Amino acid sequence: MSLPETTVRALREGVTGAHRLLLARDWKLVGVLAYYVFDNAVLWAAFHAYGRTPPLDVVVMGYLVGGLGSALPLPGGLGVTGGMIGALALYGAPAAPAAAAVLLYRGVSLAWPLLLGALAWSSSPAVRWPLRVEATRARFGPVRAHRTTARPVSGPVYTPPTPSA
Repeated sequence: MSLPETTVRALREGVTGAHRLLLARDWKLVGVLAYYVFDNAVLWAAFHAYGRTPPLDVVVMGYLVGGLGSALPLPGGLGVTGGMIGALALYGAPAAPAAAAVLLYRGVSLAWPLLLGALAWSSSPAVRWPLRVEATRARFGPVRAHRTTARPVSGPVYTPPTPSA
């Protein structure tokens, strides 16, 4: 069984692009590596919170293979969660602590950006200095209503038929 030509071409371009980035020593790759390392560290810490920590290679491989579950079109990130629990159990982590640790990890990984985003939004200038209605009216003029009274409907009025006895 051979791969279609478009798949081979896409894989070749992806590998070539990744190789080019590595040879160029692009500083943005540090961010990618840091994201991966810190995400694995959060998952490892979640295992420590439940007291059943598998070896580090199990955590790393479970995270990597479980992340492939994000390709599944399931709502709410269930593909990532289920895939990660399954991959961790497949690589030797106990199933119940793996499920608890992954759910804790997902909660932390979703709560921190929400918390930081809310903090950034609340300190933004648009929230601290809202537009005043008076200043807006002074700049754009008074607001006028289009119609203040209802217009009568022209044309025949529908009357439902009466049942005959």
